Amino acid sequence: MAGIIYVHGIFQTQSAEDLKRLWDLALAGKDLGSRTAMAYWADLVPKDTPKGAVGPKKAASKSSGLNLATAALKGTSLQSNKAAMAFAQGLLDELETSPDARRSGGYGTRAIPLPRKPRMWLSRWFIEKFLRDTAVYLFDEAKRAAIRKRFKAELMKAEPGAVIVAHSQGSMIAWDVLNALTQAEIEKLGSLTLVTLGSPLGLQEVQDHLLELGHATLQRPPVVGRWFNFAGIVDFVALDRRIAPDFSPPGRVDPQIEDKTLFALNPDKANGSLTHGISLYLTQSDVRRVIGRASGMDTHAAFLMAKDVAQQLEVEGRHPVLIEVLEAEPDGWKPGKGTPSEQVAAKLAAMLKPHQDEAVIEPLTRFVAARLTADELMQVAKERQQYRVYAIWRNSSKFALAAKSPKRRAPAAPALPSPSVRALQIDAARAAYAARGAGITWAVLDTGVQGNHPHFAAFETIKEVWDCTKKGAPRPITPAKAKDVDGHGTHVAGLIAGWPDDPSVPASSAAPEAKLVIYKVLDDQGTGQDAWIIKALDHIEQTNRGQSRLSVHGINLSLGGPFDSDTYGCGHSPLCAELRRQWRDGVLVVVAAGNAGQINVVSQGEDLSINHSHGIGDPANLEDAIAVGSVNGDKPALYGVSAFSSRGPTADGRAKPDVVAPGERVLSCAASASKSEEFPGYCEESGTSMATPNVSGLLAAFLSVRREYLGRPDEVKQLLLDHCTDLRRDRYSQGHGLPNLMKMLLSS
Repeated sequence: MAGIIYVHGIFQTQSAEDLKRLWDLALAGKDLGSRTAMAYWADLVPKDTPKGAVGPKKAASKSSGLNLATAALKGTSLQSNKAAMAFAQGLLDELETSPDARRSGGYGTRAIPLPRKPRMWLSRWFIEKFLRDTAVYLFDEAKRAAIRKRFKAELMKAEPGAVIVAHSQGSMIAWDVLNALTQAEIEKLGSLTLVTLGSPLGLQEVQDHLLELGHATLQRPPVVGRWFNFAGIVDFVALDRRIAPDFSPPGRVDPQIEDKTLFALNPDKANGSLTHGISLYLTQSDVRRVIGRASGMDTHAAFLMAKDVAQQLEVEGRHPVLIEVLEAEPDGWKPGKGTPSEQVAAKLAAMLKPHQDEAVIEPLTRFVAARLTADELMQVAKERQQYRVYAIWRNSSKFALAAKSPKRRAPAAPALPSPSVRALQIDAARAAYAARGAGITWAVLDTGVQGNHPHFAAFETIKEVWDCTKKGAPRPITPAKAKDVDGHGTHVAGLIAGWPDDPSVPASSAAPEAKLVIYKVLDDQGTGQDAWIIKALDHIEQTNRGQSRLSVHGINLSLGGPFDSDTYGCGHSPLCAELRRQWRDGVLVVVAAGNAGQINVVSQGEDLSINHSHGIGDPANLEDAIAVGSVNGDKPALYGVSAFSSRGPTADGRAKPDVVAPGERVLSCAASASKSEEFPGYCEESGTSMATPNVSGLLAAFLSVRREYLGRPDEVKQLLLDHCTDLRRDRYSQGHGLPNLMKMLLSS
């Protein structure tokens, strides 16, 4: 018996099986099987559209809702889903600017403030013209009886105390049927929980017609113990988001009816489903929490489809995803036919013919990256066993974490080692221990590198360059011919290794003799995909595999992105999982904490900048990594942590960042401003992107002296943390403090 009964809304074209699967995936990220049931009635309404109907493009013009109504009164028929959305959106635009809406913070309690008889005539005209499915239910007695029978049949098979989840018109059907139950049926069902999503029940026009169906009063159905009503802030179907005042006894508000407005449903007038779609409602944490508690079902348990993917199941277009493949061999796997991910990619390509080029299917080691439509995602979910799918994740974006600042050329007069080198005691360790990074190789995953920069010439710093932003395996680039349009990767690389050939330039590299392997994983605008980064990590894993010693000793990631704790376990996103694998293979992982320490808000018409905690993004929230925040390099003890540097704790309560390093106005290599510029020079940049390579270089310098620590990242990290200089700032801002290379070497 099902513990959750779904009741869908209007304009459904999917089969009962596919629609139930969509709701399951949105609610729990997986097929819930017999634990849920769908009261399906879409096949009971006609599918034809009368001749002369206006197409979606014409209906979606900028005309107001009232103008569209005038056009319809003249004989124009609008009976498509998009046409109805356009009408309602136009009406909403007018209502939300009304004085009543501004005073109440909503759209008022009535969409059409007319006397009852004219109001019912006009609303009936509107329903018959625009909302075919609703007209069938309200005005066709035979069809209404058949729809009622469908819902009641599922209801009477449900577990006692089941949860009814009703969307849009489904809430009208649920309320109508639940109010007509006999006493014997009520006793059999027990106390039900009713959850209505995007419901029009708050509109008096809808209430008028429901009362015409034979109900004496508006009330909470006797069989319903608790009623939770959720409405999006801009859901045009739920123009009045409050139902408790109308469905309560006269003179008081029923405490068992709870209205809640969801602010996360963002408007997108190009696609009405983004404001009313069931997938957006069911992926909201508040909705999931209520349904989970009422049904006793863990809606956050292991899932097939991540929440941010499920939210796209009603959105047109192709969506970037990472399909995580089970490492066990799939059915039919044969040696010589490719890895499991390659075979899954081949099966996916065969399924998507002739659209495989648009899908951009790309096998990685443990994932398949692709761009899939909602229908294709549903197909993969349906055939997960065939595809050996463990989970479907969103292929998220990551960004370079530098705050662009005016570029400054190197000073004309000779200078001391850079403030970063001095603050971290790297210059002292270089003099006392010859800690220069010799024999150590570091991977830089970024926007690429300006390979012919003189800074990298003295020690032939750039060992290899690989482009991971194109489809297929990483593409090798001759280091001398490598370009960096954005310049971020060049600046980062110059802080780890290399040496200026101009004596007037401060020596800013922490490990000048280290070798660098450059992976371009961000495009020329500083934006990349998780799939590109994972492709680089796969290549590093293959490079290190089977070697008697590591070929790549560390990885620098001066990049990151936002983190949604409702979608991922903190530090357990696909990218974090791959970085954790690198760490456990003996490779040090150094990640920028993020630049979300300061946000801009508007208060009383004034722009304000405020600092806030919980700004640690992904993958900086990974425990098996060193997350680096930023401080002032000249006077770190005085000026402390940079305002922009992300603060902890992580979403699951762990202390981050781990350390801080100079990240304000840091001087390093600049990429060529033009093709004709022979000497690109140097420039200043700020951000945790700049602080991170300072720590990567420090660790490379340490390992070049203490080679017994190669392949032992946990011990190296502990040494780093134990010998930091405490800046006497908050633990969640400074981490353990400022690293000190001299202390690390003296204590090891």
